[in-house]
Amino acid sequence: MVTGKMGFPDPHDWDKELNTDALIKFFAPPLGVTVLVSFIFGVLYLALLRIIPAVVLYSTIAIMVVAPAVLGVIAYNYVDLRQLDTNQVMMAGGGLAGVTLVELLFFYFARSKVELSCKLLGVAAVGLDRNISLLFFVPALNILLLMVIIPLAGLMAVTYTNGELMPNPLVMDGKCGFNTGHACCQWRYDRWVPYYLGWSAFSILWTVMLAFEIRVFTVGGTIAQWYFADYGSSHASLCTSFGHALGPSLGTLCLASFILALLQTVKEIIDRLKRDPEKRGSYLTEMVACCLECMFQIIEFISKFATITASITGEGFWQATKSASWLLKQSLLSATIVDRLSVVVLNAAALVLALLWGVALGFFCYFNWRQNPVPGFTEEEAMPLAVVEGGLAFCIIFIVLRFFATVMINVVDAVYICYAIDKYGGMLTMPEIHEVYSQVPLVKGSRIRSQEGWSIDEQEYEYLSNYQPQPQ
Repeated sequence: MVTGKMGFPDPHDWDKELNTDALIKFFAPPLGVTVLVSFIFGVLYLALLRIIPAVVLYSTIAIMVVAPAVLGVIAYNYVDLRQLDTNQVMMAGGGLAGVTLVELLFFYFARSKVELSCKLLGVAAVGLDRNISLLFFVPALNILLLMVIIPLAGLMAVTYTNGELMPNPLVMDGKCGFNTGHACCQWRYDRWVPYYLGWSAFSILWTVMLAFEIRVFTVGGTIAQWYFADYGSSHASLCTSFGHALGPSLGTLCLASFILALLQTVKEIIDRLKRDPEKRGSYLTEMVACCLECMFQIIEFISKFATITASITGEGFWQATKSASWLLKQSLLSATIVDRLSVVVLNAAALVLALLWGVALGFFCYFNWRQNPVPGFTEEEAMPLAVVEGGLAFCIIFIVLRFFATVMINVVDAVYICYAIDKYGGMLTMPEIHEVYSQVPLVKGSRIRSQEGWSIDEQEYEYLSNYQPQPQ
């Protein structure tokens, strides 16, 4: 490719020399293989979690702990090879070593939580294996969401055309143009445009949150059908739960998603206030933002379990919130820690696998394209092309694996609520799941014993023993 000044491609030669068809021909096959491999990785990871969850999780944690140390060693070696500023790189290496030490101490003191997370994810993997249709439902729901959002975004773009061209009021003495830094004219929107854009943006956010609630509701309802099915039966209808989400429980999900969308809007307003130069550094602003952030996280946490409870009991949102709060009261803190730890480990596994595949594919493309250059590019340009290809592959596989991790966490939460309803209702539907979830530490308080020997609060037992999971 002919280059212009400072080594950049000459814009006049782009259309002549950039062979788009050849570039797509070289880029498309590796990315297609990446999509296939990402799903293979996801299915294989779920299968390994079902068979040997402890090995999978401890291997992931080991990589998380060792990776910063390895990068630190590379940094020290890089100083000797490149003769860079020793102090700066030594500080970077020391920081990476500090990260390794912090991670090591964290996982050491949280080893009981890690062991419990292994068992919880193992149980969730079994539930997901028995309801494999959920892996097809979630991406289909995301595609449907895109089909709804794209027209709404297009209408927002068209809205900008409603207005008129007006002289720029910043122009002084008729001097305008590129040399003055002021445009001669500006586009002035109609008065209704900002209001429409604001409402449309909130509507899109509300729609995204509604899709999120439908996913949680459908996963919870499907897992509940499998959990409470008759002994020896594994029947669980995804279509039934999805029909309830779009039918009797649609109002519940719309209300829950509206609350979540409102919380996200308030979060964005707070973030803008924190970035405001006039408000930055204000102790009052920081204190209010911190308190609201904690409150928002609690509301989102309870709302998620309320949606799962509604998918099982058929209750309205407020009643389901009350029921979920009762169920979580005994082990709210422990459940939160376990849930967060599972999310961190699964996301770390997705990041590690995506990074390894992206680097491997990047090197493969680099050596291949040096021998067989892409038309319109030289051998020296194989490296940046390989970096782009590796980066795209990393993004694709990370997104797909994050999808698997999200479904897995939804299953963990759904099984937890099923277990809580089962336990506090004086039932023992799945002993193997009770054996795992009973290890979640409980908060101390006044307690009585049910007929089966479980220790719970008297008021809670009277309330929760009325649970009768509705057949779906």
